Amino acid sequence: MKPKVVMVPFGDRFYPQDLLGALIERSVNMVAGLDVDLVTTQTVNSIPDALAVSRQLEETPADLILGFISCWMEPSNFIAALNKSSISQSCCGAWSCSRPKRAATRC
Repeated sequence: MKPKVVMVPFGDRFYPQDLLGALIERSVNMVAGLDVDLVTTQTVNSIPDALAVSRQLEETPADLILGFISCWMEPSNFIAALNKSSISQSCCGAWSCSRPKRAATRC
């Protein structure tokens, strides 16, 4: 039986949406390539998005909730989206670095 993973991508409404979408798509494809049953929520860019995702998480059983921070984001959105997650579920965070490799020594 495959573990059920819910991936919650986080972004910012002022971040270039084409770049944000590409980062999220690449990450979703990577996780989808693992041997898991993957569900991806809408991208959380604001408190209304976070509240909608929080309601979805309450209704979606999962073995792991993966909060994916794809760019700068408001911490309050992360908390609002994930604060009602069941204590029996594991929740972890992951992040992306969008800088070109030649310009970045560390992310």
